Amino acid sequence: MEDIQDIGDTMHEWGPKMGDLSRLCEMLKQSDNDFKNMTRDAERIQKQASSNKKIDLSNFVTDIKNQTAKMSEAWSGAKTLAKTDPDAALQKLEDDFYGEMDNFQSIREAMDTVLNISKGLKDAKNEISRYTKELARLKSKKIDISELEPLLADFASKANEIAAFVKVKGFSADDLVDKVQEAFDVRQELQDKFQEQGVMLNQGGPQFKSEGGFQFQIPQGFERSMGATPTATQGIGN
Repeated sequence: MEDIQDIGDTMHEWGPKMGDLSRLCEMLKQSDNDFKNMTRDAERIQKQASSNKKIDLSNFVTDIKNQTAKMSEAWSGAKTLAKTDPDAALQKLEDDFYGEMDNFQSIREAMDTVLNISKGLKDAKNEISRYTKELARLKSKKIDISELEPLLADFASKANEIAAFVKVKGFSADDLVDKVQEAFDVRQELQDKFQEQGVMLNQGGPQFKSEGGFQFQIPQGFERSMGATPTATQGIGN
């Protein structure tokens, strides 16, 4: 009876721990894939940044290197702790590896946006040229373009502002995204006004759908990657 009691006490003590151990094993297995995807992503975007001679991306490269190193240390530390202290390993993996994944994604997405900005500006320039020709055509038909002209001028101004902004050393990626969004808002309003005149202009560019179902388009090259935030059950490569 004493042995049975001891076994019962041991099972009562280890019952909850077995669940944590099982969870830790699954997270360690998933983290192997996520770590590989993270380092591959970091290497890819650093190579792209190094080959870009038009924009100074040194501050972004430093940010992603530091973030990758921080998460690599956490991942390695969790695997080491798993051999002696499963609870601490689980905590480290959740807080210091997966807890930092959002920051890694934000830096990566910011760099993708910046790297694509040259093509985005080129596309915007081509669009402005098409809009200008269409305005001239409408004007020749005696159609009122008083609402269209200031919008086109505003869109062109914002595109020029973006081109000047990315030439400033150490610019903020978040500020750049804001400026791109402002330019897109004006572009969308301009296209809406053209449609009111029965003119369907080029609607090219990638489409994204938010969780709320709102769809929008932005000029190709201005796009910002919109991947799902990884979790212990969803790798960043998925």
